[in-house]
Amino acid sequence: MTTSSSFFSPGKSSDKAYENIRDGSHEPLSEGREFTEILWKRYAGLEDRHFLSDARAHFLARFWEMYLAVTLTERGLVLNRGGEAGPDFLCLLAEHRFWVEAVVPEVGHGPDGVPEHEIGVVYDVPVRQILLRLTNSVAQKKGQYAAALQKGPS
Repeated sequence: MTTSSSFFSPGKSSDKAYENIRDGSHEPLSEGREFTEILWKRYAGLEDRHFLSDARAHFLARFWEMYLAVTLTERGLVLNRGGEAGPDFLCLLAEHRFWVEAVVPEVGHGPDGVPEHEIGVVYDVPVRQILLRLTNSVAQKKGQYAAALQKGPS
């Protein structure tokens, strides 16, 4: 896999977090950009072919996948990229093999969605909605896993 020298690329993105980290000049944002670029260099070779383009639309999900992979590798696990469908990585540790799927819940919509909040304004944490989003993510992955088991090896 050919790795771009930079995680970020110029131009319009559909993800505010991607643009804020890429373009932000205040210290926390510039530190976040530098950390993301460090992770990207360590992650080289594990990304799928759509990783960078997908990061422009799903920054937090792709950042989490990259962060998790780098952390596991730095802890001594050997990672192999999963296929285009299925879990993200096959991990090898001594004689043990296990699959890892990095998941970031979506915000959701309507009364079960996590409402957007204005930065700098105090608000109540929407615990119920957050728990619903986490539960939904696990349920979706469980369903995908069950379907893959039923389908059998490809």
